[in-house]
Amino acid sequence: MKKSRLSILLLLLISWTVSYAQPGKPNTDTIRCYGITELQHIAASLVSGRGCDTLLSNANAKLANRDSLIKEKNFEITNDTIALRLKDGVIDIRNTTITNLNDDVTKLKRQKKWLQFGWASSIVAILGTGTYIALKP
Repeated sequence: MKKSRLSILLLLLISWTVSYAQPGKPNTDTIRCYGITELQHIAASLVSGRGCDTLLSNANAKLANRDSLIKEKNFEITNDTIALRLKDGVIDIRNTTITNLNDDVTKLKRQKKWLQFGWASSIVAILGTGTYIALKP
């Protein structure tokens, strides 16, 4: 029981201490009366400020659109670059295949010529041997 009374008393003291920190009278520096010309000048500057805010928001919107357009174009450029690299890879593979096949054709042509030479020389040798045997008395 005594602890609860003591805690209630402590809470009251804390709340009163906080309320003592409040200033008693308002600060007179913030109170000012404006004349008609000053109010007109303030109103004109507010209208001008609102116009500037509108222009700023329009400029920000245009910048956001430009940035999104730049991102889209960069994405397209990246995709086109990837496609070009793939095409270049396919072309390189095709060129090496063509080169290898041309080399194979050249080797086969050379082999065919040697084979024809071998057959011709074999026929000449057989015919020569046959004629020698046929003409030998």
